[in-house]
Amino acid sequence: GSGQVQRTVRSLLGNVVTSQPCTTCQGYGTTIPYPCTSCQGQGRVRARRTVSVDIPAGVETGLRLQLPG
Repeated sequence: GSGQVQRTVRSLLGNVVTSQPCTTCQGYGTTIPYPCTSCQGQGRVRARRTVSVDIPAGVETGLRLQLPG
């Protein structure tokens, strides 16, 4: 439920507790019982599309533009 697995190991210094992300839920704390076949439960699908963009004058090469939507 918390997305972490805690392990306790006894040593000469006492109990040492280590925690790491859960391997099943990847640290999210929830699992999807029946994930869809196209996205494997991640909720997004990779696709290509063509977008026309008006680039303002004076923009340098490599500059990132934020697009609405």
